[in-house]
Amino acid sequence: MRKIVVSEAEAGRRLDRYIMKYFAKAPKSFIYKAFRKKNIKLSGRKADGSEIIKAGDEIWLFFSDERISELTGGAEKLSCGKTCTGAAGRIYSDSSVREVREPRTDSSVREVRMPRTDSFCLDIGLGADKRIIESELQRYCSIVYEDRYVILADKASGVLTQKAAAGDRSLNEVLLDYCRSKYGASGSFTPSVCNRLDRNTSGLVIFAAAYSAARAFSEMLRTRAIKKYYIAAVWGRPEGPVHDRAFLTKDKSINRVTIEHTKKSGTLTEQSVIETAFWPLEESDARNAGIVSCFGSLCGRQYTLVKVELITGKSHQIRAHLAFLGYPLIGDAKYGDVDTARRLKKEYGIDSQLLHAWEIVMPERISEPFKYLEARTFRTALPGKFSRLVQPRMTQ
Repeated sequence: MRKIVVSEAEAGRRLDRYIMKYFAKAPKSFIYKAFRKKNIKLSGRKADGSEIIKAGDEIWLFFSDERISELTGGAEKLSCGKTCTGAAGRIYSDSSVREVREPRTDSSVREVRMPRTDSFCLDIGLGADKRIIESELQRYCSIVYEDRYVILADKASGVLTQKAAAGDRSLNEVLLDYCRSKYGASGSFTPSVCNRLDRNTSGLVIFAAAYSAARAFSEMLRTRAIKKYYIAAVWGRPEGPVHDRAFLTKDKSINRVTIEHTKKSGTLTEQSVIETAFWPLEESDARNAGIVSCFGSLCGRQYTLVKVELITGKSHQIRAHLAFLGYPLIGDAKYGDVDTARRLKKEYGIDSQLLHAWEIVMPERISEPFKYLEARTFRTALPGKFSRLVQPRMTQ
């Protein structure tokens, strides 16, 4: 008989789904038969699989070690029952990242910082060197916020959010290794990113380190309860706010999308409704981003730094939608002017679109266990690829 202690990362799942992932080689009929025969129990009690498991629960498996190895395919996953850091989380003191809390009753903005003094949880023998993992992590992202459930990472430009081919190494795998080395294995749940950015778009990515976080944050993103804002450098001078609704069609063969204001009829091509809003960066946002002026000229053309609200989230949406509306992103060869993009790369070293996922605003109301994140705003500093257009503000 073997006992598995449910970790924080696994809490909130149905017992049968946990067992199906754990016994990856077993058919469903075998698993439900095992429940009926009481070969699987929850904390010593009979279970039918519909129970919601909690941290600290014990799953009892009445099978031999050989049988368990056979059912798991020889790749058994461990659960870590150790207590890690508190739910209040950590905010890193690196100058490139910050968390800003905006009180509901006060319009002032207060920066909240905490030194990185917390200790690691004990590794449980995954064989990974923490120093190597953290060194790789620094090349892929900066950690903006972290607790045992969720990580907010500032992805570097040029990094895949999730791998596109079997041999790719993406931010998802790097954060997964980081979580496993720091908190231990997470049973049948595999931590993963909740939102994606294009390879050459930098900025905030939400990574769920626990099942409850994956479920909660995916739902908040789906219902648009979490607000996502970007800073983009566009050619032209939008005079005021623009809010547009259109239809997006993706051609997977060339990884390119097209935008139209009218829906195609009588076609098998799948079209998605998209909605995007943008406006010239306001003084308060410019100040927070360290920007002197939101307007300028480059290569003989005027440009504007704008704040973009991604209301829906489709592939290449911001790049294609703004180009369709007459404001292509600086450096974007796919949806902008190819010749200008080549000149920017040669003369200024700008080799990709100037687009950064700058700000995430959490909902005013969030259910437990994530109530501690209510109404919190997370921002990152603009990356170096914007340096040709902006100058840091001098400290008074």
